[in-house]
Amino acid sequence: MNDPTSSSLFRKKVGIIAIVIILLHVLVSLFVALAPKQLVNSNPLSLWYKRLILLGPFFQESRIKSSPHLSLSYKENGSWSRVRDYGMENFMFYIERPWRYDKLHFNDFERYISHQVASQRNSKQFGEIRKSRAFRELNQFLLQEFIQRPVDSVSLVYGFNLYLPEVKTFQFDTIFKYTYNPKDIAPSKR
Repeated sequence: MNDPTSSSLFRKKVGIIAIVIILLHVLVSLFVALAPKQLVNSNPLSLWYKRLILLGPFFQESRIKSSPHLSLSYKENGSWSRVRDYGMENFMFYIERPWRYDKLHFNDFERYISHQVASQRNSKQFGEIRKSRAFRELNQFLLQEFIQRPVDSVSLVYGFNLYLPEVKTFQFDTIFKYTYNPKDIAPSKR
């Protein structure tokens, strides 16, 4: 038979173990966050904890070196839409609703495919790039997920916000800028 005291004793032991683990995590986190860098980096355990477990010190802007951005506008019925950075919009949506992380998957794919297109810019002209699988996938993704209607032209600007610590600000570095008719781009083969 089930002994009610053994069940209660088991729950009490699990609770104590959980509290000990949380306290150890808090103590190691404080050590890694507050200890001198030389001390943290000299210990393999604290270095591992700093890189893989501890988030921080809480995403200070000065620690962010660069962040990629893809801006998009489109021409519909003779007028251009406002320029939008859907990746930033999805991230801000997530900040306001942390339980809704599904939009972040769009950002992951957008960054990946934009990087694939950017990697071709030095070796190919736009005429060749627009025929590449990466560009066709990017075009199809933008049309299906963001624009969602027939348009006359699309304008893309991809680059990096680079942090300049000496002036404590960001500067945008353009990697590519393309304006094209999406109807002239072959569909992506999936």
